[in-house]
Amino acid sequence: MKPRQPPVGKKKKPETISLILADDHAVLRSGLRLLISELSDMEVLEEAGDFPDAFRKVKALQPDIVIMDITMPGGDPFVEIANMLEASPKSRVLVLSMHEDGAYLRRVLESGASGYVCKKVADQELISAVRAVHEGRTFVDLHLGSPPVSGMRSSEFLPEDRERASGKRKPLSPREEEVLILVAKGHTNQEIANVLKVGVKSVETYRGRVMDKLDLKNRAELVEYAIEHELF
Repeated sequence: MKPRQPPVGKKKKPETISLILADDHAVLRSGLRLLISELSDMEVLEEAGDFPDAFRKVKALQPDIVIMDITMPGGDPFVEIANMLEASPKSRVLVLSMHEDGAYLRRVLESGASGYVCKKVADQELISAVRAVHEGRTFVDLHLGSPPVSGMRSSEFLPEDRERASGKRKPLSPREEEVLILVAKGHTNQEIANVLKVGVKSVETYRGRVMDKLDLKNRAELVEYAIEHELF
């Protein structure tokens, strides 16, 4: 009779956001764990230093959020993101990266990740990003201090995106453009309503018009459009 294998990590508390930290730098993982340990609504279940270990732990523990670097050893990051989400469908991936190149952002979103935060602002943005992604939103770090991201060139998009962007589209009103930018930044309809001092129903109407006029199907495409047209 084979001895029972010990379980990987620990089970999450039902009231918290469960996390797995995946980065090949132990010092960074320790810093993130320390930052998260001070919060009552989040807990770190496990850490991983490469893609195979991360995949095994994500599959076993089914965390709410995987905070993951894309330059770890052991695999293609974009393939690994898709594999993790297939193995743990309820999980969401938040990429924490040193790369500020818009091409990485595009590929990360295509792979199924829900957020992208640059490491140099992780201490300021990570917690907000985790909460936004857990609520089902897309979070993209697009600070004005990060020109390679906020100034992404259209040449960094796939050919079909350039063709779609150059096609005939109905112009947006100033208010519709405001809503587009706020949605792309990860705000909820209620938050947008508070900012613009309008009702939630009005925000939903504006948002629907934006998606219809620009022929966009989801938030990820909306974020891409906002980046491509330098609306940030």
